[in-house]
Amino acid sequence: NLQNLAELGVNAIELLPVTAIPGDFNWGYNPWFYFAVENTYGTPEDFAELVEKAHSLGMAVILDMVFNHVGSGSPLEKLDRLGTTGTYINPNQGEVFGMKQLNWFSPDMRQFFLDSALFWIEQYGIDGFRMDLVDPEDYDGYRWWRDQIKSKHPDFFLIGEDFGYPPTNSVTYAGFDTQWGGQHTDQWGGISNNFQNT
Repeated sequence: NLQNLAELGVNAIELLPVTAIPGDFNWGYNPWFYFAVENTYGTPEDFAELVEKAHSLGMAVILDMVFNHVGSGSPLEKLDRLGTTGTYINPNQGEVFGMKQLNWFSPDMRQFFLDSALFWIEQYGIDGFRMDLVDPEDYDGYRWWRDQIKSKHPDFFLIGEDFGYPPTNSVTYAGFDTQWGGQHTDQWGGISNNFQNT
C-alpha cells in the first residue's frame, strides 16, 4: 500500500507498462494501444486515483513506456501495411523479442508518440518515463521527442533503458536525464540490470 511505502521514505514509484495490450494478462511489453489504460488492471479513473494518491504522499510516479516496438498485429503495424510502409514500423530493423521495431526516423511516428507522451503527462500527471529499450540507431528521433516534452514540462524525468555508456548512450545523444542498464554488466545474457546515473 502506498501509505506504507511513504512511511518507509519512498519518494517515487515506477510502474510496469499500463497501456492496453492484447489478451487478458502479460507484463505490458507488447503494447497495442498507446492512449488507453489496460482494462484488466483497472479503469482510467482507478489509474488517476493511484497517481493522485501517490502525489498526495509526496511520491513521484514514473511510468514504464514501450515506444521502441509493438506487439504483433498491433493497430500501428496494420496502419503501416495499409498506408505508407515505414510510417510507423522501421523497415530497416529486424524484430526484437518477436515484435516489430518502430520507426523513430518518421516524423509522423515521432508526432504520434509525442501526442501519447503528453496525454499521459497532462491527463494523469505522470512525472517521468522509464523508456524501454532505447535504440542507438534512433537517438536523433528521441532527442527531438525529448526536446518537445521538456519545452512544455521542463521537470519531466526521462530514463532510457540503454546498454551503452557515455559517450554513446541516450543521456549523451538524446538528452535523457539518466539511464537504466549498462553494457559491461548486464547484457541480456547476464540479466543483472543496474541503474546508472550519468
